[in-house]
Amino acid sequence: MTDAAFLIKKIVTSLVLPVGLCLVLLYLGLLLPAWRRGRRWGPVALWLAVVVLTVCSFPVVGSWLLLPLEKEAGGFADPARLAGQGVSVVVVLGGSMSSSRAPWADRLSAASLVRLHEGVRLWKALPHARLILSDGTVYHGISCAEVMARLAREMGVPASAIEIEPKSLDTEDQADRLAPRLRGETFVLVTSAFHAARARGLFQRRGLHPVMAPVNFRALGHSRTYYDYLPSSQGLELVELALKEYLGRLWYWVKSFFTGPGPVAGRRDKPGTVGK
Repeated sequence: MTDAAFLIKKIVTSLVLPVGLCLVLLYLGLLLPAWRRGRRWGPVALWLAVVVLTVCSFPVVGSWLLLPLEKEAGGFADPARLAGQGVSVVVVLGGSMSSSRAPWADRLSAASLVRLHEGVRLWKALPHARLILSDGTVYHGISCAEVMARLAREMGVPASAIEIEPKSLDTEDQADRLAPRLRGETFVLVTSAFHAARARGLFQRRGLHPVMAPVNFRALGHSRTYYDYLPSSQGLELVELALKEYLGRLWYWVKSFFTGPGPVAGRRDKPGTVGK
């Protein structure tokens, strides 16, 4: 995927998620009355914005949407079982970072931190394995993969055990770029639970067979409290996570009609190195 196509996809996605959709509806509600034929539709757009914002702000709605995604992921990985399966590589898919110049841990998003922590935990149980960190988000000249690598070193992983993939734009791009490194390897794939099934499918489509290590469960196993039934920004966040995942699945389903269901050849990037 080119940078332009990736940017267009991100813009379109942001406009159909709750916050973007509500803003579009609000502007339509304000502008349509200025057009004679649109006067009756202005109030409709405003009410739709109110309904969408209200429904999506309840955390219980986001949890309900995330639950089937997380059920597909399975449970937490067991290091002893991974060792018995002969896992030789631990792959961590990053979850983006911020543009700050803060210490490494503060730059990573919550998802990236949780995924990295799980990857290091599994690597420590498999000390002869390679740790591959993948994410091409770049701020201030450094990628998310490089930030994760620096933090992994602070957590005790030697630089000799770490490889990075710092150029990928999204999960499909990660699968493409990592496929040449992972063919013939028994590897564990660490990502958020709601994202695990789609990630597994994309890697399998390239002829790989990842052992999944889902983390960052946001709905499955969480007890309900009265906060789940009160409107909050957390509700919007959960709904957005779920809708992004469903839209991602829809995108690849539509795309499969043009590219076919077979394996896709991976890019042959050289393994990245970790800076000192």
